[in-house]
Amino acid sequence: MADYGWPDAEHRTLIGKRITRVDSPVKVSGQAKYTYDVKRPGMLFGKILRCPYAYAKVVSIDASAAEKMPGVKAIHIIQGPNSTIHWAGDEVVAVAAVDEPTAEDAVRAIKVKYQKLSHLVSDAEPPKGAAQAQGPLSMDDIDDMLDNQVPARQMVEQIQQYGITSKPDEGTLKGLQEDGATDEVIKAIRAATVHPEAGSRPKSNYQKAAAQTLGDGEKAFAQAEVISEGLYGVPVITHCCLESHGSTSEWTDNDHLLVHMSTQNVSGIAGQMAEPLKIPATNIRVHQDHIGGGFGSKFSPDRWGIATAEVSKKAGGKPVRIMLERDSELKVAGARPSAYARVRVGAKRDGTIVAWQSESWGTGGPGGGGMPPIPYVFSIPNQRKEHTAIRNNIGPARAWRAPNHPQAAVAGHLQRRTRYRFGPDGLEAEVASTCSEQIRQPRARRRSFAAYVGRTRPRQRLRSDYSSGWLGGYQDGFAGSRNRNPNLHPDGCGRYPRHSDGHNQPANWGHDVSAFRRFRRLDHDRWREFFHATCCCGRARRALL
Repeated sequence: MADYGWPDAEHRTLIGKRITRVDSPVKVSGQAKYTYDVKRPGMLFGKILRCPYAYAKVVSIDASAAEKMPGVKAIHIIQGPNSTIHWAGDEVVAVAAVDEPTAEDAVRAIKVKYQKLSHLVSDAEPPKGAAQAQGPLSMDDIDDMLDNQVPARQMVEQIQQYGITSKPDEGTLKGLQEDGATDEVIKAIRAATVHPEAGSRPKSNYQKAAAQTLGDGEKAFAQAEVISEGLYGVPVITHCCLESHGSTSEWTDNDHLLVHMSTQNVSGIAGQMAEPLKIPATNIRVHQDHIGGGFGSKFSPDRWGIATAEVSKKAGGKPVRIMLERDSELKVAGARPSAYARVRVGAKRDGTIVAWQSESWGTGGPGGGGMPPIPYVFSIPNQRKEHTAIRNNIGPARAWRAPNHPQAAVAGHLQRRTRYRFGPDGLEAEVASTCSEQIRQPRARRRSFAAYVGRTRPRQRLRSDYSSGWLGGYQDGFAGSRNRNPNLHPDGCGRYPRHSDGHNQPANWGHDVSAFRRFRRLDHDRWREFFHATCCCGRARRALL
């Protein structure tokens, strides 16, 4: 094998050199132009009428009064009568007018009648026996599994075991491939047994998403020298992009569209807009200079992005701008799914984890969500796991860095607390096992270091003015976050922790590297071994120096 090594310092061109970001000058000088800054000639301003209920059916829409208002140029119905709304704030009607106040007045003038349906907005621990057994999978179920990064092998097994509710067309299969479905998954879908009758059955809010057993858990716990138990979890949190989602669309002619969009997916937006607009993707030009944050939430044009093009067409091709207001951004622009677990861990006195048992649950909105990859990082020989997915009406889940992995890191925190019961020797045992064959997969350990080690001190609250027990960082004592139901609006339009003065406030996610400094008692060589075995995190490196 060839002997590879870093070039010596004198011959390095990038490593150890000061590198200037190409976008730094325009950003620090305030000259950078974001989608929010786009102002096209003759631009109209769009606003969205949103459903106030968490779960409802649209009965009728009367926009006649709004159509007669001076300054209103176009109205487009996004979800018409008989449409089902699955979360509060979902889009119903888009309006374009000469200015924002006129558009807002037009939205208020539109009369929509809804049939309110029974909803669920809590992700509290499911009642015993409430979970519905897994049945044939719909394409939405499969898409949700892709969003939650369920391993392809596991997806294939479930498709083969349960079948599917309907035969997908080639366009749907292509979309699944673009979302990350492997050739094996697509092959399994093509060959799967179809159960059309299952598609019409009502679904429970609670679904048994996974049940797995490995080894002999009962025997391992009986032989364990120490057993720890705990409840851990993280709530649904929003991305809080500084620049909200939105776009400005205009038709340069009858068949060509120019879109300025705040997106992480410039190259993919045209293909996603082409089908609903019934034009070739090559006729859509997407432009963006800078993005004001996305964090995984800005990969799709979304309904409001499609709506800008629809109302622009009705307004004679004039540019139409829709940028989400901050409250709408927090309600409908996606969130990271929640995950909670009652965990029981058995270990030897040398710090080796020998048994794992967990009952977990969580939600990613109407789609439910998959089980996080627990136990995290470590390969434990004896396991018994059950996961319940909660389908509720809180809005859609979207990607965040390493989907499902931060949740797993928190749920796996009991492993570390178990080792701490042995004092300093327990930490040494953890470092040793982290660098040993008990690690499950190299990529997981590299990605997990900041999440697994770099959290706040035990039971430290990041914000002292929360009265509900919601927590804002990786920390011990997550049991306090289980009491969520009192913080939710009776109509189901809230999903955030309630501030002590009564208003709902989104939970922001905090990180702290103080944990690194606590462990400086380990000699530098041991830390270096631990560090290089787990990640390449610059922030972690600086904390260790």
